[in-house]
Amino acid sequence: MRRYLLVAAVCALGPALGVALDQQRGVRVEIREREDPTARVVEEVELYRASYALVVGINAYQAGWPRLSNAVRDAGLVAQAIRSQGFDVTERSDLGAADLEQAFEEFFVLKGQDPESRLLVWFAGHGHSENGEGYLVPADAPLPSQAAGFRLKALSVRRFGEYARQARSKHVLAVFDSCFAGTVFRSARGAPPAAITRATTYPVRQFITSGEADQSVSDDGTFRTLFLRALSGEESRADANGDRYVTGDEMGLFLTDRLTNLTSNRQTPRYGKLMDADWDRGDFVFRVAGLATSSEPPSVPPVVRPDPRPAATVDQVALERTSYRFPEDGIPMNNAQVGPFCCTGNVVIVRSTDGNPVGYVYFFAWEGQAYNVGGDSIVPDFAILVSGPRQQGDTNSEQIQSRIAFSAGQLNPQSAWVQAGVLQYRATVLDFRLERGPDSNPYFRMGSIKVRIDVRLAS
Repeated sequence: MRRYLLVAAVCALGPALGVALDQQRGVRVEIREREDPTARVVEEVELYRASYALVVGINAYQAGWPRLSNAVRDAGLVAQAIRSQGFDVTERSDLGAADLEQAFEEFFVLKGQDPESRLLVWFAGHGHSENGEGYLVPADAPLPSQAAGFRLKALSVRRFGEYARQARSKHVLAVFDSCFAGTVFRSARGAPPAAITRATTYPVRQFITSGEADQSVSDDGTFRTLFLRALSGEESRADANGDRYVTGDEMGLFLTDRLTNLTSNRQTPRYGKLMDADWDRGDFVFRVAGLATSSEPPSVPPVVRPDPRPAATVDQVALERTSYRFPEDGIPMNNAQVGPFCCTGNVVIVRSTDGNPVGYVYFFAWEGQAYNVGGDSIVPDFAILVSGPRQQGDTNSEQIQSRIAFSAGQLNPQSAWVQAGVLQYRATVLDFRLERGPDSNPYFRMGSIKVRIDVRLAS
């Protein structure tokens, strides 16, 4: 079975932020005033001082493992793509056990000593899972049937994690194109955050695998193709919140959904973080879509370049969907879990038929006093924020917000149409449960609420 490994190590800082790549030097960070991809940018800082990559492909197996056809080629395509994003790339191929370990150790220790650099490693070759442990297979490793000989040559993912910990860079993302099991990783549950926040900047060691243990992984380059399309901006759904950046969690969600569908559940990727309290909090960030190479000298801060994707024209492009149901269609924002709406901060991204973000729907909060009852919240009211672009012809223009509120004491289950920029929204409460609160007034039980949101273009 074929295996790939991608690792990216990143230094991160700042509160709610976005990242822009400079092709020669590194990354500029846009700091936003709140946890919202449409929020105002209040500051820019330089995030990375340099970018390095180690790309490894192994086709020529020598001790019983089947030779691969595309591992070296795929590694070369990855190297070419990431060079265009500003990485200083080292390419290696057909490494034996000693050379593979040395390559990883030197890369993480030497290239990772600069806390203001980012590191990227791509490994393409065989892999194996045994007794809950994952292994990367070098060119000279024997088959697992030679138990002691195999373990002497193969590189355990646990050992790889030790190398990754030696880097001073804050963020490491490991992507394995393999059916893989590993005891050092914890799989994620639910969707990624709806915006890049201060939590994104905390230390993390992340992983993505292209399949579960004992699944077969194809040798046709599909996983590599999807990954590179996500980085280039060709797969707009990889940017789940429409903010023009792809985090490690967003990449994991995209690859999981896309590959599961393409293979009819024969490959079901997993993604998550290292089971270590020091390395499981942050999230790696990619800037998507190609950018022009900077001609500025190193002493000049890189220029933030606009997203090259054309903006959707609201008055010419139909909406992808005109109705959404909550909480089913919402993406959790990963705050404290209190019912399906607050404070998970579920958000729906309203898109045009060409995949561009047009507006947003947030389950926001409540104004009155909330109480915790049996692990759920009861609230006297709840509010939904909706937004749409200000300008009729440009969905990248400033988002205008409006509010839809429901009161348990005076419940009208369907709101009027509310204007938000060039969009109009209407909310309908489909299901709910009322309870008496401590003051004997009616309260919503948040876990019981189901809502439909209708959206249309303003006439």
